[in-house]
Amino acid sequence: MRWYKEALELPAWQAIVNFTPPRGRRGERFDEARAACQDYCGADSFELFLLERGIATSHGQMPQRLRRLMVEMIDQRICPITVATATLTEGVNLPFDLIFLTSLKRTSWDPVEEEQIIAPLSTAEFRNLAGRAGRPGASRGIEGLTLVALPRQISTTATASRPIQRRQLATLSTEYDQLRDALVIEERDADSVPSPLAMLLELIWDRAHRLLQVSPDDFLNWLEATAPTTVSAAAGTGATDPRARLADAMDELDGLALAAVEELQQSDTAAMSRAQIEAHLKSVWERTFSATATAQEAWLEQAFIRRGSGVVTQLYPDRAERTRLYQFGFTPVIGRRFEGVATAILAEISKAVNYGTASPEERIDVFERIGDLIKDDRGYGFRVRRTDTDERLLDRWNDVLGWCLNEPDVTPCPRSTAILAAFRRRQPRIPSWYGVGSRRCAGLVAGGSRSVSHP
Repeated sequence: MRWYKEALELPAWQAIVNFTPPRGRRGERFDEARAACQDYCGADSFELFLLERGIATSHGQMPQRLRRLMVEMIDQRICPITVATATLTEGVNLPFDLIFLTSLKRTSWDPVEEEQIIAPLSTAEFRNLAGRAGRPGASRGIEGLTLVALPRQISTTATASRPIQRRQLATLSTEYDQLRDALVIEERDADSVPSPLAMLLELIWDRAHRLLQVSPDDFLNWLEATAPTTVSAAAGTGATDPRARLADAMDELDGLALAAVEELQQSDTAAMSRAQIEAHLKSVWERTFSATATAQEAWLEQAFIRRGSGVVTQLYPDRAERTRLYQFGFTPVIGRRFEGVATAILAEISKAVNYGTASPEERIDVFERIGDLIKDDRGYGFRVRRTDTDERLLDRWNDVLGWCLNEPDVTPCPRSTAILAAFRRRQPRIPSWYGVGSRRCAGLVAGGSRSVSHP
């Protein structure tokens, strides 16, 4: 995203993006998205810079609430351009006429092996991305265009760099040809292409069958009624044993279903019947790429609907609680744990009425007290890899906070070059625990009906 910001700051690019924020109701939604973006990402963030120029963003580090607002900016055609990672491959149809891929690789993080993974996009991921261009009912027409950036010649003039760029160019061309050939082969059986949501449902079934001996005949009933914490008490804690990972997969599915229902009910005070819930979940399913990518798997649709109905009628039947969990932005299991400390966080924010005139030390004390409340939970608190460097970073988080916020008279910290480098790698996570003190507490009191003014 930095590259896009730097490009738009060039004099020759100043007039390329001519964006005027909308007025009326759409203007209010844009203002809300802008406020959330500034709150979560910061006033100097790339995301806010691009949004103010009519460019929506989406990436894996983005909190769920902000991501949903960005999707609305796209869906309502408020932002005609979107800069996104491959995390946008799953969700409802979005109105794209043209998809431009700068790479055919996906970068992700393996929390078990604790290492970065760079892998080619699978054919399913590419189809999902490319399939977003020109979707009926979403884009302007029924034809879309997907472009892949593929350099045809090297750009360097340095003799030493030419062999490197030639190898890179050959690798890119090979990866493109391999993907194209695989897509042609799969055209013979297009319905077999999986999607992330379908893969999540299939993973839950596979592990429930293997680990818990759930039979095919009992699976839908089991799925509708079983809470993640029943499967594993370690749900939402980052545990890596098979049962905990099954519980986390169920919790991720619950978060999607809860958000789908809650966003519908925000405009209606009446309680929904089971038939209405199932009809809405069916419409959500039909709008996802999973419906077209796995047309022959009718049980997947039933699994999604039954789980969503169970979330509302059995697992989280209290509507006020569902509203709070939705506003927290965590998956439901983690949200329930967070609610236990949210009252204390809210009290700390409420006490900071003189934050604007407080000394720098007093301001940092506010964040330190909030940090003490959340630091030990692996779901919503501080996360580091289990390495010596990262553990030292976590042990000194108070010092790192003072250094990060330029606390006066604080010795530059961390002194170690290794710890400093680790901290810089970790900076994208900071907005998530700054956000704990603002947006995520708004829905705490009285079922989400009272918010808090904060500095």
